[in-house]
Amino acid sequence: MKHKHHIKRLLHPAAAVLFTAFIITVALIRSHIYPFGENLLVYNDMQYQYTDFFLWFSNVLHGKDSLIYSFHSGLGGSTLALFAYYLASPLNLLVYFVDSAHIGEFLTLLICLKLLLCSVTSYIYISRRFQPAPLFRILISVSYALMGYNILQCSNIMWLDGVIAAPVIALGIYRLISGNRRSLYFFTLFYGILTCWYTGYMLCLFAVLYFLFEMFFHYEKKSPVFRQLLCWG
Repeated sequence: MKHKHHIKRLLHPAAAVLFTAFIITVALIRSHIYPFGENLLVYNDMQYQYTDFFLWFSNVLHGKDSLIYSFHSGLGGSTLALFAYYLASPLNLLVYFVDSAHIGEFLTLLICLKLLLCSVTSYIYISRRFQPAPLFRILISVSYALMGYNILQCSNIMWLDGVIAAPVIALGIYRLISGNRRSLYFFTLFYGILTCWYTGYMLCLFAVLYFLFEMFFHYEKKSPVFRQLLCWG
C-alpha cells in the first residue's frame, strides 16, 4: 500500500516533466532542430564564445588542458574566472562523455535538460508551499520551465541554473521562517552562487525580497496585533 502511495505521488511531477518534454519536442520537430533535424540551439554568444569554452572544458576533464591557466588566448592567462562565470554548473560535467565534434548537439540537449529541471524544481516549490490542485501544479511548473525569459536566455545557458535554483531557494526560505530549517536554503543559494556568480548576486537579491514576502505572511497569520494594524491601515 505504501509503495502504491509513493508511485501515485510521483505521477503528477512526472506528468509535469513529460508535458514540458512534449512541448519542447514539438518545438524541436517544427524547427528541424537536433535530434529531429540539422539545426542546433547554438546562436549568438553560444555560437561565438561558449562552444569554444566547452571544448576547452572537455579537454580539461580529459587531462589535456589546465583548469587554472591556458595558452589558447594570446600569451596565455588565468582561466579560473572563465570557469566560475561560464562552466561551474555540475551539469557541464556531462561534456566529458561527448566527442568534441558534437559539442553543438550536446549544448542543444543540455538546454532541453535544464528546461526540464526548471519544471521539476518549480513543481516541488508550488506543491510544498501552496498545495494547489494537481492540474494547477502541472500547468504552473510547465509555464515556469517554458516562460519567455528561459527561451530568450537559451543562448546564455549558464544563466538557466539560476532559474533552476530559484524555486528551491524560495522553498528553503519558507522552511527557514516557518520551521527554522536552514539547510535547504543555504545549500541551494550556495549552489546558485557557485554555478554562476553573475546570476548568483541576482539570486541573493531575490532571496532578500522573497524573505520579506514570507515574513509578511508569517506574521500576518501568527500575530493578531499585526493583522489588526493591517486592517486598520
